[in-house]
Amino acid sequence: NPIINRRSFGSDPQMVADTLRPFIEGMRESGVLATVKHFPGHGDTSEDSHLTLPEVALDLAALESRELIPFAALTGTAGAMMPGHLWMSAFDEEELPASLSPNVVNGILRDELGYDGLVITDALDMDAIDTVYSPGESAIRALLAGNDMILIGANVGETVQAQAMQDVVDAVRSGRIPEARIDEAVRRILQAKADIGVMDWQPVDEAPQIDLEAHATLVNEVFAAGVTLAFAYPTLIPLDDALPVAIIYPANRNRIRAQCSQYRDDIRWYAVSDSPTDEEITNAWSFATGAPIVVIFTRNAYTNPAQAALVESLHPRSIIVVALMSPYDVR
Repeated sequence: NPIINRRSFGSDPQMVADTLRPFIEGMRESGVLATVKHFPGHGDTSEDSHLTLPEVALDLAALESRELIPFAALTGTAGAMMPGHLWMSAFDEEELPASLSPNVVNGILRDELGYDGLVITDALDMDAIDTVYSPGESAIRALLAGNDMILIGANVGETVQAQAMQDVVDAVRSGRIPEARIDEAVRRILQAKADIGVMDWQPVDEAPQIDLEAHATLVNEVFAAGVTLAFAYPTLIPLDDALPVAIIYPANRNRIRAQCSQYRDDIRWYAVSDSPTDEEITNAWSFATGAPIVVIFTRNAYTNPAQAALVESLHPRSIIVVALMSPYDVR
């Protein structure tokens, strides 16, 4: 999953479904509408739809065995669904993004999964879309495909956005977009607003509404609970205060040094570049030699052979590897 990576809730479809359901319900209880994306699944792609149109060459049976499992489980829970800018070549012969495809939005999401809730496009100024279609044309096609709300990113100026709106109005007046399609979309938008209490909105007191101290405490608790020990030699963790510790870390993550120094003042330090050179790897090996415990921090080492080589150069029974970014580093 090289593109979505840690933005995904996980690699196990059923676990993702079971995790997302209470997460979305908790958001709804706080008046937040949760949008599930990117339908029908962005995991099996190696290209970024911000830059190009990725192809997902899976048929319905393959999708149902993996990608569609969380979406199907959340049709009654999600506040909205967001189709991805992905070419589902099994359903459209032409290179058409799923977000603009009636076969995907109306066919799979609406008809196959029975979802009747709000559908919101991904940003129509991403290169998978705006290198092929004008803002107005992409908005029209999105509505015809079954989307109810159009998302255009902040990089698009007001004049261009206004023209896209006018293009939609003109398409309705010419009959290209049936007025019933607009009515259907508006019904879903109003229903979504009613579901989270927007229709009963009242102005709030101008005094600050966010408890910043409690918020910071909660964030720290969540991050602490999220730290996962994948595996360990039992003699290393927890750290023995009597044993010296050497730390190897990315030089551009200087807060590591400040944070770790709070716990002990006898740490030896070695900073390396994001893609360590052969010389840095050799120096790191020399630096770590003889240290009873070496902690090394990685950042997406699974896509960085030089980082991986640095870790592999050290003795496995004396190092603790901490993945700062991607859990895939464990591989």
